[in-house]
Amino acid sequence: MNIYTSYFANLKNIDKSKYKAIAICLKSPHWFNGSEYQVIAPTRKTFHQKNDEDYITSFNNQLKLLNPETVINDLKRVSTDKDIVLLCYEKPSDFCHRHLVANWLNKELDLNIKELQSNFKVKRKDETISLF
Repeated sequence: MNIYTSYFANLKNIDKSKYKAIAICLKSPHWFNGSEYQVIAPTRKTFHQKNDEDYITSFNNQLKLLNPETVINDLKRVSTDKDIVLLCYEKPSDFCHRHLVANWLNKELDLNIKELQSNFKVKRKDETISLF
C-alpha cells in the first residue's frame, strides 16, 4: 500500500479502483462523499493562526500527541487494500497541512509519502498544456 497526498480539485483525475481518497481537513466539500479522517486535520485553533510559522508550530504540536503507527493502521483499515490519497483543498504548490502530515509520517515511520501527480490537462485554443 502506498500513501499519497492531493487536493479535492484533483479528485476527478484519481482512479477510484486503485486509490482510496480520504479527506483530512476540518470540513470536506459538500459534494465529497468519501471517507474522512479528522484525527490529522488541523484544529480550529491551529487553522486560525495568524501566520504560517505559528500554524506550523501549532499543527506540529498536534501531531506530537498522536501515535504515527496508530494513524497508519487507521488509514489502512479505511483503505480497503487500495493506495491511499490524503486530500485537502490547497494546490500542490500552496502551503497545506497535508504536506506537514506527509513529512511527519515520512520521518516517524520512514515512509515515502509524496504528492500524487495528475494528468491534468488544460486546453487553450489549439494546444494542450500539462499543469503537472
